[in-house]
Amino acid sequence: MKGECKMSMPKIPNMDANINIDREGAINLIISSIAMEELALAHILNAEGEKLQYVLGTLEGQDPGEVTMCDIMAVNRSIQKTIRDITKTEMLLQFKLEDAIELEDDASGSCGRTIRGKKIWIDENNEQGLRPATVTINLLRDGDPYKSVTLDSMGEGAYIFKCLPIWKDPETQYVYSIDEVDVPAGYSKTIKGYNVINQQLR
Repeated sequence: MKGECKMSMPKIPNMDANINIDREGAINLIISSIAMEELALAHILNAEGEKLQYVLGTLEGQDPGEVTMCDIMAVNRSIQKTIRDITKTEMLLQFKLEDAIELEDDASGSCGRTIRGKKIWIDENNEQGLRPATVTINLLRDGDPYKSVTLDSMGEGAYIFKCLPIWKDPETQYVYSIDEVDVPAGYSKTIKGYNVINQQLR
């Protein structure tokens, strides 16, 4: 192809390098980094659009010269690959943002504490069909049942308890733990952190 392709340059805002790295500052820095990555991805998408416009001869003030169908297909494949990579990055940024917002809630105390756990089966994928239809997980606060969640036992299920009170009094925090209601027959129970493991007895 003849001619020269000129693409717009990103305009990145000024950032203050003097950052106070306490908990709140770290969370703000994480969120700022997400915003900067989103800005960079937006400019990449814009550049890809201009690249396609250029090869199709629709970019104002630019003449691509003689362009074959093979040239167009090559540019199209390149753009498709870039968009796939951007999509993967966007998914990671979404997870990162959700975690940062959750940290912010925990730090501010506006929502309270969040506890995440997982129900894990060790039984050769229920080969003998011993799992019950459902299992119930109790959230204990200072050793007493506080909340519960019922899970379908046909798969490993993640569970979450949100907006839990943090402070029992101005000087004491609540202690949260997990337990399983009615251990399924033929299984043992192990609690690791906030995860519940049921292993088939042999």
